[in-house]
Amino acid sequence: MRDHCARTSAELARPSVPQERALRDARQRAVMRDRLQSQNSSEETTPEERSQQEDLRLIAQIRAGRTEQWAILFTKHQQRLFAICYRMVRDREMAEDLVQDAVVKIIKGLDSYDNRARLSTWMTRVAINVVLTRLRSEKYRRHASLDSMMTAGEQNGGDGRFDIAVSAARAGAGRSGVRRPDGTDAPQPEPEPSSAVESSELIVRMTDALAMVSDEQRAILLLRDAHDLEYEHIAEVLGVPVGTVKSRLFRARQALRKAMETLGSDGPDARVAQDDCGID
Repeated sequence: MRDHCARTSAELARPSVPQERALRDARQRAVMRDRLQSQNSSEETTPEERSQQEDLRLIAQIRAGRTEQWAILFTKHQQRLFAICYRMVRDREMAEDLVQDAVVKIIKGLDSYDNRARLSTWMTRVAINVVLTRLRSEKYRRHASLDSMMTAGEQNGGDGRFDIAVSAARAGAGRSGVRRPDGTDAPQPEPEPSSAVESSELIVRMTDALAMVSDEQRAILLLRDAHDLEYEHIAEVLGVPVGTVKSRLFRARQALRKAMETLGSDGPDARVAQDDCGID
């Protein structure tokens, strides 16, 4: 009798076939809802946000003791770090050495990273500081001479003079002077590679002019014009207000223009540089 009562209770507790089907359908709807929410969340975030989320995940793992994640992190960012160093010094061997110095400082300084800026921004700041510190040393300044700049492109499989000249040209020209119907200024067209190569004397002067500006001015010109960073991003890298970035960029472009004039070539119009930096 007791066993019969136990079986009856178990049978009563067991859901019926319609109930089981309803529960199964509910679980499937919940799974689909979670997938859609995850997909929508992914679509709403930008590539930069997803990259930062990945960086923060790797940092959390490193801080938890998984030091092997450093390799993944640096593999992701090493090309950017090298580009920053190389464009500043125009020497492949020296740039590789600077990247190694930056990596050491990044590893040692991880505790100082507070997640307020993007990791890529913080790493860029570290790399630029390493480069500027090295360039202030007379021992290494010789390696950033014009001769080094001229030959660096060949070491990198291209024409170093042309590469740096394009950066200089972009640094000096922000607007085309052509108004759109909505009142905004049309962007300055990119220089044609063929015409730039033909103007070899101008290329040499541009190269020399960019080498004549200060290291800090070259850095901000490259951040803006070679790396296409917005003012806000440059401000994060340099740790200064956006207004300071604009004024420094304005002065850097003026210095580039004066250097071009000193070398016997008309530099970019000062009004162009002024307008592009948002200076009244």
